[in-house]
Amino acid sequence: MNNTISSNPWPGLGSYDDSGRYMFCGRRKATNELYSLISDHTVVSLYGRSGIGKTSLLKAGVMPLLSRRGYLPVYVRLSQEEKTPDENGRTLTYSECVVRCIESKIRENGFTQNNTLKKAIEPDDPSFIWSYFCKVSFQSPEGNRCTPVVILDQYEEIFQDQREKAALLMRQLYALVDDSRRLPDDLDYDDFRNRFRFVMSFRDDSLFRLEDVINEYNLTAFKENRYLLKALSRDEAMNVITEPAEGLVAEDVSKQILDKVVSMSDGSSVDPAILSLLMYGLYDRMIQTGSTAIRSVLVGEAGDDIVRSFYEQGMAGIGITARKFLEEHLVSSDERRRSVAVADLKAHVNDEDLKMLTNRHILTRLERGRFTDYELTHDVLCPIVAASRADTLTKEKIAKNRRMARIMAAIVVVVLAIVAVFLFQNRRLKEQRWTALGNQSRFVAEKALQLAEDGDAYLAKLLLMNTMPSDLDKPERPLTTESVLALGKIFDNENGILRGHTSYVCSASYSPDGKHIVSASRDGTIKIWKAIPPLQEMLDITRERFKDRELTPEERHRYYLE
Repeated sequence: MNNTISSNPWPGLGSYDDSGRYMFCGRRKATNELYSLISDHTVVSLYGRSGIGKTSLLKAGVMPLLSRRGYLPVYVRLSQEEKTPDENGRTLTYSECVVRCIESKIRENGFTQNNTLKKAIEPDDPSFIWSYFCKVSFQSPEGNRCTPVVILDQYEEIFQDQREKAALLMRQLYALVDDSRRLPDDLDYDDFRNRFRFVMSFRDDSLFRLEDVINEYNLTAFKENRYLLKALSRDEAMNVITEPAEGLVAEDVSKQILDKVVSMSDGSSVDPAILSLLMYGLYDRMIQTGSTAIRSVLVGEAGDDIVRSFYEQGMAGIGITARKFLEEHLVSSDERRRSVAVADLKAHVNDEDLKMLTNRHILTRLERGRFTDYELTHDVLCPIVAASRADTLTKEKIAKNRRMARIMAAIVVVVLAIVAVFLFQNRRLKEQRWTALGNQSRFVAEKALQLAEDGDAYLAKLLLMNTMPSDLDKPERPLTTESVLALGKIFDNENGILRGHTSYVCSASYSPDGKHIVSASRDGTIKIWKAIPPLQEMLDITRERFKDRELTPEERHRYYLE
């Protein structure tokens, strides 16, 4: 193994930068082609799908080459720059952010800025950037002309929430390529166009946002000079595997790695993020096992879901609350990276976890003067984080439903217990009341019989009627045998005597309906009698007789009917 390699030569999901330009392999053709476009044209667009390696190409490929060729690369990420106000606390426009970054880079490198006195233009004027470069030029410490190349990386971010501001910047950049504008008399076209270069880098799935602005304001020149960054070819991928560290990966193992990554891509090209992440993991595993080379067995042990495994391993040991906050705030609803201020993060994630996530290349730290943000290291993590967030929400919903089910079950149990106690107590009360009413009826029946024997059958019947249910089918009080017998005994003694035979009766029988009696006597006669009325009829007859007479309160109290 090359002993000069003291750290992992593959960044995993991190981006290559200038310090890692010697490890940045496989993009030589793309670097040269994009450089040629930039050198020949004032405004160039770089686009490609998320995770294809646009930032690495710019930072580790194109920017070092531009520096070697006399240009001054100025890397700008507007979504971050706009968060830093000026010295008066005022939020800057995007064009002012661009100017600030250019002048900061000029001072940082000891270059000279030459100004021509011109009337100031407001930053929200479409001519602001054009006017700026009309009056400003730059020189190196050696006196050579310096052309800043402003690289607007992840340009699509400013279109998501600030479309009008982003459209204004597009119009201001378009003024730089608009041949219809008249330059100052002391400035020719070649001198003017050599004062600047702009590169807009954005995701291809956001191209429609730029197209909308281009069509709205007729910025047709922006449809030219575009460079599409594609996935790695097999040869380019082989360079990524073998060139960063000579002798680290044998030829047969390289082919095994390549076949594995191709099978996880579209079958013909290689996803740079997946390849870099696999190589990053294989190198770390090699170090852990004490080996001096990446061997076939390590490749065989690597799983197929590399990105998800990387994320889950990186999040290992992070608390549930911290993980939930990160997943809710670092990825937007449309699965795009979002940065979070360190002050907001530290309210939910402790310093140790932040350091751990940064070391594991899950998060990257963004420094902007006094301000610090964190974001995911790579776009390829966004769908994984979004899926994990959705899974967490689903689990929380299930857990919540289970908690609610347990709570409802407990409530049901308590309610049923209360109902059972109530029903039990109610039943006991009813039984006690029923028993008390039965005892009352027996007591009144005894008193009624005494009254009848004393000659007051009228009051006796009235008392007995108060102990009888109003409806025998649905009695509201018990019908006692004592009350029935007493009522039958004193109902009407005359009604119980059948008179008419002159000799004794030898036989008698009820009719089928029970309403009549047929009797035969030794006197040779047979008679049909109306039977004694059944209890309900007896009650109806009695109630009819006493419908205008009720017990007085004194009588009710006396015979315990209250």
